[in-house]
Amino acid sequence: MKYGMMGLALIGFCMLIWMQRQDQGGQPMTMDQWMENQVEAQVAEERTTSNTQSLDFSVFGEAMEQQTKKIDLTMSIAELQAALDTGRFTSEELAIAYLKEIEKTQAYHVVLGLNPKVLEEARLYDQARRNGIHLGDLHGIPILLKDNIGTKAPLKTTAGADVLKTATRDEDAILVQQLKAEGAIILGKTNLSEWANFMSQPSINGFSTLGGYTRNAYGDFDVSGSSAGSASGMALHLAAATLGSETAGSIISPASQNGVVGFKPAWGRVSTEGVVPIARSLDVVGPITGCVQDAALIYSGMQGGFDARGLEWSKDALKGKQVGFVTNHMLEEDIREGTDAITDQVKFDLESAGAEVIEISIDQEAVALDILPILFNEMKPGLNAYLESLGDGAPVKTLAEIIAYNQKDLENRAPYGQTLLEQSNQTETSEADAQALVEKNRTIARNALEKALKGVDVIVSLGTELTTVYAMAGTPALTIPAGKRESGEPVGATFLMRENETADLFLYGYAYEQNRK
Repeated sequence: MKYGMMGLALIGFCMLIWMQRQDQGGQPMTMDQWMENQVEAQVAEERTTSNTQSLDFSVFGEAMEQQTKKIDLTMSIAELQAALDTGRFTSEELAIAYLKEIEKTQAYHVVLGLNPKVLEEARLYDQARRNGIHLGDLHGIPILLKDNIGTKAPLKTTAGADVLKTATRDEDAILVQQLKAEGAIILGKTNLSEWANFMSQPSINGFSTLGGYTRNAYGDFDVSGSSAGSASGMALHLAAATLGSETAGSIISPASQNGVVGFKPAWGRVSTEGVVPIARSLDVVGPITGCVQDAALIYSGMQGGFDARGLEWSKDALKGKQVGFVTNHMLEEDIREGTDAITDQVKFDLESAGAEVIEISIDQEAVALDILPILFNEMKPGLNAYLESLGDGAPVKTLAEIIAYNQKDLENRAPYGQTLLEQSNQTETSEADAQALVEKNRTIARNALEKALKGVDVIVSLGTELTTVYAMAGTPALTIPAGKRESGEPVGATFLMRENETADLFLYGYAYEQNRK
């Protein structure tokens, strides 16, 4: 089981507690049994009744009542564009259709805030289309953003925290500006694990003080985090696409757990200016979508160095390719019931796509990388700088002020504590020492991946089994629905390549997606 908060940090913490229990003479249990208990406890907490207020749809009331048109919200972005171009429906009607779905699924606590101007903006894009103006592949397409991605007023950017419930920005984050330039419409903001799940340890995936407990779209399963709302929302078809952020695992893990596509770009390829930070050396923003082509389109729209329109999509892209399937994992291979069956299915599907599957290993030194010290080193200076950039829009200016604010009412402002915030605030490391630690760990991770890639074209593993490796190496990762356990819980197959091989990563992932049985 992967919790997706910061790669494997929480699992490492849980393993430590488990080992201590064994040492203290507690009731003997296997790691397998212990982890299953933790999954049950996690899900039980995620199913807690939320006291958060319902979303306000009153500003859209008349328009929502008047529209009766039925729209297939499972369509891809390309299919939506074709329908918009031929007049089957308008962007305004599409946005209303998503708003109706959001209203119906409020019990999932996916959406944290709605853009009150979304229908006005949709009408402008509809008018432009009628006038022959087409901004880009995302023209008039409504998307949802994780609520740590900066958006200008009237939308708030809260990171799910009570202390930021009134926080506003004068400008959108750079990546949001770029998406809007491609014609994307911001429908609203999604719930998340508060502060991107770097607040307390242990924590509850998908929980924020402002948004409550996000639920898995498929049932009583861990929603994972921290981009929980973006992944569950995509699975529920509440937008054409969503955006998540990742430090280590927070796009890939919830996408895998909710049966959707998640793409974590190579580090540094997408601007994180205007995104609430954890660690500048690891943080990335990426798309969570219904299919691989949509992920490529959204990624292309987020930054100027990649053009999805130039890709030659083919279901035969894996033919003759050698796929390295990783068989040595941090936890035992059968840590969860049904993993072996899914592994066999992924291998079969890869071979059906024409690939040769070769079992490979990853150096244990890389798999066991401890990235927590990097996060502790970088959160305080990064967050303080972000808050300072808000000017009068920030109700607090420092991490220390956030901690003090929460301390006044822990039950309502930090019900699971704030140990990670406190430790980050207490950490004092020189810039030189902090950077040396990053470079040391990055070298280990990159060397391990390069060694594993020798003789194969792409690496595949289940879910977030290699989170720490690809996060620290700064390489791209793409997870694609691989199947479900007997219980119905989704599992993704995650593809890894070098940092300059994003195009091939999308093409191989697409071929796997098209050949899945």
